[in-house]
Formats: sequence, structure tokens, C-alpha cells
Amino acid sequence: MIEILGRIFPKIYHEKGWTVGSEILFVMGLILLIAICNFTNVVLQHSDKIPATAEGFGMMLLFTAIISFFPAVTFVWFRYYRLNHEYSRPAKVMETELAEELQTANEETAIVHHFLTLMAENGKDKVVLTPQNLCYIEADDNYVTVVSQEPSGKLKKELLRSSLSKVESQIQLTYIRRCHRSYMVNLQKVYKVSGNAQGYKLHLWQVAEPLPVSRGYAKQVVLAT
Repeated sequence: MIEILGRIFPKIYHEKGWTVGSEILFVMGLILLIAICNFTNVVLQHSDKIPATAEGFGMMLLFTAIISFFPAVTFVWFRYYRLNHEYSRPAKVMETELAEELQTANEETAIVHHFLTLMAENGKDKVVLTPQNLCYIEADDNYVTVVSQEPSGKLKKELLRSSLSKVESQIQLTYIRRCHRSYMVNLQKVYKVSGNAQGYKLHLWQVAEPLPVSRGYAKQVVLAT
């Protein structure tokens, strides 16, 4: 049932954008729709019981709301509890799992050192760098900014005309992942995680501002194995 509603109302009912407020509005709309259907059915078949007036519809709406109140409250509470439990993982847990995952990545990169080449959409412009030096990639309209760390420790920013999705498709390294619709991050550069799964922040060495982690990418960042 939840999967069906998620497909019919992706913006309202999907877990990425779900809130208690949106769920309440959704349930109220559903109750209103049921009341309209019931009212129409009763008026067509039993017009002597409920008149086809605004007052008659108000009676039907009130009756439907009373009948639906407790099931609706129970359903909203259950969904809130389930999502809150799933997305309330503390940052310390995330840091532990991140450390375990990066240990494997470090073993891989210790064996093989290669260059990462990111091509622009025109197939000519490109950014070539050592993947271990990459800090993060940020999307900005039709461009991406590739931020890497030079041997001196300074940050270097290079602009490339491409979408973040196309850049992502060129990267096959497990420790460089999408963490937000506008960001990809090198997990090896993360030294601290703050917040929880409803608002994680990744703190990178030499980078002043932490990177956001969208709820939809929280599992992909650290829980995927």
C-alpha cells in the first residue's frame, strides 16, 4: 500500500520529502475525497436521508471525519515512528561505519595509484587528478566545480561543463560517492560527521564548510557495502 501511494504521490508521500504536516494534509484530502464519494452515493440512492445541500455535505464530512479519526492518527503515528527510527541514526554510528568502509578503500588505493580523468560534455575539456587528492565535486547549473588538494595543502578549484550525474558515471571508485543532489565527496577526506540521518554534515580536512548529506543518500554514503 505504501509503495503504491509513493508512486501515485511521489512528492507528497515519498520518504525523502515526507513530513508529519504533509501526511496530515494528505490524510485530510483523502477523508474529503471519501466524504464526497459517500455523499454522492447517498444522495443518488437515498436523497430522503441526506439532502443535496451544503448542510447535508457538512454532515457527511463530519461523520466521515469522526469515523476516520482514530485510524488516521494511528497510521500517521506509525509512519512517523518508523521513519524517525530509520533516519535517526546518530553521527557516531555513521562515523564508525564510515571508518570501517574506508579501511577497505585505503587498502585498495595503497595497492593501485592511478589518475582520475573527468571529461566535459564536449568531449574535449577535462580535469585530470589523483583521486586521493580529490575533496569534493559541486554542481552549479550546467557546470561542476572539482575541488582537490594540492601537495602544498591549498585547495584547487577547476570548472568543468558537465552535469554531476555524468561526472558520477565516470567515477568507479567506491570511496567517491554522491552525498547530495549537488555534491559528490571523497570519503577518505572526511574526518568528522555531525547531525543525524535527517541532517548529516560531512566535515572534510582543509575544507571550511561541511558538506550536506541528503536523506536519500545517507545509506549510499556509508551504509552500502
